[in-house]
Amino acid sequence: MIDVGQGDCFYLETNRGNVILIDTGGSETGDYDVGEAVVLPYLLHKGKTSIDTIIISHPHKDHIGGVYTLLKKLKVKNVVIGKHLENEDLVKNMLLVCQEKNINVITVEKGNQFFIDDICFKVLYPDSKVKDENLNQLSLVIKMEYAGFSCLFTGDLEDVTDNLGRFAENVDILKVGHHGSKTSTSDELLRNTTPQIALISVGKKNGYGHPDKATLARLERAHVKIYRTDQSGEVMVKISRAGMKVKPLQIK
Repeated sequence: MIDVGQGDCFYLETNRGNVILIDTGGSETGDYDVGEAVVLPYLLHKGKTSIDTIIISHPHKDHIGGVYTLLKKLKVKNVVIGKHLENEDLVKNMLLVCQEKNINVITVEKGNQFFIDDICFKVLYPDSKVKDENLNQLSLVIKMEYAGFSCLFTGDLEDVTDNLGRFAENVDILKVGHHGSKTSTSDELLRNTTPQIALISVGKKNGYGHPDKATLARLERAHVKIYRTDQSGEVMVKISRAGMKVKPLQIK
């Protein structure tokens, strides 16, 4: 979980060294380019000049804003986006760059799955019939599975339409929806998914009050260990057949 402030960017590296990004961070205000200032240097520091796949959960600037720099300055093989979001302006702009750079674009919906090396990505939501003016509610929900472990990536999907509560899929790690907003991460979701670890990507002293105290209380009642970028900075999870280790950059 890269510390991109008030946004999302998750870096996955397979045992073969291939890189997957789930969202790319971004700034909702001003011209600050998180892709240029944070994500690109992060990748280059790791010696990575290519990305196998970038998955965009939904086209809000704090999730998609960094993608344009990455597409232009690195070698990217695939971009994955929900079928229902192709006509959004930020996606159209991204697709133009993909076309210019001959980057493969894959559109997905509920029921699809794909493999990158030996990691499986299952798309749990939404299907192409779902309609909502709130783009948060159209976020891709993806379950990542590897070596008997799993992580649920939820984008900014909230519980107001009961979407998340329906997922009765046990996971080890939950990427908490919408930066820990009050309307995310219901008791029902936690009962259905039984995560051990919660990852919250959130900016320090953000103006939204994220993560909300009620959401944190629900996680604590469910005995879920919480890691937050506003407190720990980057958080690294290493998964192998021997087990799972979590290492925050700043140990508290």
